[in-house]
Amino acid sequence: MKADIDKPVVHVRIQQIYGKKKVTTITGIEEYRKFLMEKNDTHKSSDDEETKETEKIKESEKPEETKKTEETKKPEESKDNPVIENFPSLDILLSKLKKRFNCGGHIVKKENVITLQGEHSYDIREVLIKLIGKDITIVVHGMK
Repeated sequence: MKADIDKPVVHVRIQQIYGKKKVTTITGIEEYRKFLMEKNDTHKSSDDEETKETEKIKESEKPEETKKTEETKKPEESKDNPVIENFPSLDILLSKLKKRFNCGGHIVKKENVITLQGEHSYDIREVLIKLIGKDITIVVHGMK
């Protein structure tokens, strides 16, 4: 229960700028991504010490040539975390949203806010759940 309380929420807001022009802003995705990364790190650190010891023994038994090739490999991202795999940055998510909604948009770097041109409250929740994951909490403000 406590993990659900601490889980960040993604907020989608619709704002009328002038006349009939509207803007959709999405906040909280970067915080959610960081939350999942921390959650992933805690699961990795809670592994049994025995498995770590056996890995050390296996490494010491290998010849020096294979050790060098393994050190140059990059650590793989966890497959348990779809957000980290699919969206290493907000730029990739922004480009997918712009293509999906056929609109313009940009990222406010200081605040990590995605801004899309137009009102996309009608199916933004379904699209974000499809792109990011089912366990995300999305609150839409200003929905029709």
